[in-house]
Amino acid sequence: MENDTRNSNIATQKAKPKLIHETDLFHPHGDPDDHFDLATVFALAYSGELDIENIIIDYPPPHRAGDPALLAVSQLRYITGIDVPVNIGTPVRMEHRKDTQPNIESRHHSAVNKIISILKDAEQPVYISIVGASHDIAIAANIEPQLFKEKCAGVFLNSGSGVQYSNEESALEYNVKLNAGAYAAIFDLPCPVYWLPCFHIVYPNYDERAGEFGTVYRFAQKEIFDSLSSYIKNYFIYMLEQSADPKWLRYLENEPKAELVEKYGEMYRRMWSTASFYQIAGKTVNENGEIVPIEGMLEAPIYTFEPIKISCSNAGITSWEFDAKATDRFIFRVKNLEKYNTAMTKALASILSKLP
Repeated sequence: MENDTRNSNIATQKAKPKLIHETDLFHPHGDPDDHFDLATVFALAYSGELDIENIIIDYPPPHRAGDPALLAVSQLRYITGIDVPVNIGTPVRMEHRKDTQPNIESRHHSAVNKIISILKDAEQPVYISIVGASHDIAIAANIEPQLFKEKCAGVFLNSGSGVQYSNEESALEYNVKLNAGAYAAIFDLPCPVYWLPCFHIVYPNYDERAGEFGTVYRFAQKEIFDSLSSYIKNYFIYMLEQSADPKWLRYLENEPKAELVEKYGEMYRRMWSTASFYQIAGKTVNENGEIVPIEGMLEAPIYTFEPIKISCSNAGITSWEFDAKATDRFIFRVKNLEKYNTAMTKALASILSKLP
């Protein structure tokens, strides 16, 4: 399977991929990985590898201190010159996996309606990445399933754990806990679903080490900061400082403060979703940490997407098995656990270094 491209129609797509990016991006931040993910998406767009059609930011759950980080999107728009629209997700939880929220206020479905509008107007199939909650995509698909069948090239679901236990024992990953019904609904979609479990195992404790069916990797932020422009260093520092400076745009123009670069460079960062963005762009990562085209790849990739048969209960418990005949359900799989962490870190530094 190491050079197998049958599990991805992305590899043969000639037009520049179109992407809707859903994220739980807040300021003050919930987890800085979302700002790294957003920068990665912008870096791929800036490099001409994909087009960002829309960014959807989750409505923050009650336990989050911050609101949707529109300023973070605007900072990257300013740095790159890429104009990207943003919508805020619904604050109302799905009551069940088939819920369409028919009586909701229209302002709470701006993201749902935007997804539907983009797909209706799309001249080529559109990809969707989910790095937060799943409900806006699930609701849109419940309203317009045929549209997703015809116009959605694939949904990349960054959530869950690759190894599950029984209903009594299984612990759910954070994004699943937000709304298990919405998570389960993604596996009902009439389009390809690429599942990237955040962890190989959740129960009894989160395992931060790389696992065969978990995307997590970890690094000291200085391994990334050393490759960044002054603008992007300030973009990250503004977020990491949880800054209340109202001059969030002019903040970018300053020389990065050496003491803050050092302080936050020593901080360790966990990342999960990076592989989904490379895959959408028709790229992968080899064992040397180089980002290379999937099509015609000769060397071994550090991960693959394997065809599977999968089901998910209303409670968010997955059950899956390999299925060589499957054409629309795939699971992320690490091929070289020893080299995975280093390769993914090197690749992330490389793509973010392309930002101006």
